[in-house]
Amino acid sequence: MTREEFDAAFDRIYSITETTTQVALSEVLGIRQSSVSDARKRNSIPGAWLVTLVDRFSANPAWILTGEGPRYLLPSDSRDEMTLSEETVAKIRAEAIAEGRRAAINDLNTDDVFTLLRERLPQGTVLRYSGEVTA
Repeated sequence: MTREEFDAAFDRIYSITETTTQVALSEVLGIRQSSVSDARKRNSIPGAWLVTLVDRFSANPAWILTGEGPRYLLPSDSRDEMTLSEETVAKIRAEAIAEGRRAAINDLNTDDVFTLLRERLPQGTVLRYSGEVTA
């Protein structure tokens, strides 16, 4: 992630959490302020942050990372279904691996990502993705 892309994604995180400081953001995410500073130094949004943002705010990880798509993951009018693209799942996995906890997440696969997200969505919501994702 380039510095420009990171800064834009970080601004979207501030926006979705309605925070303006690293201290406030760390409190919302339930992490140390130094973790926010570390992420800024690495130009990397940790995958765990994306999961927390889905959990607490129904934030769309694709929107956070790219600014594209809807801001929130919301069920469609016709059925309780949310869709994440193959690209979004790959970005979530890449950001999780970039956190540096390789020993714990080397085997993170698409099903693991969706299990984490499904656990945090409203009961009865179906989460689907388009395409196959390969590591």
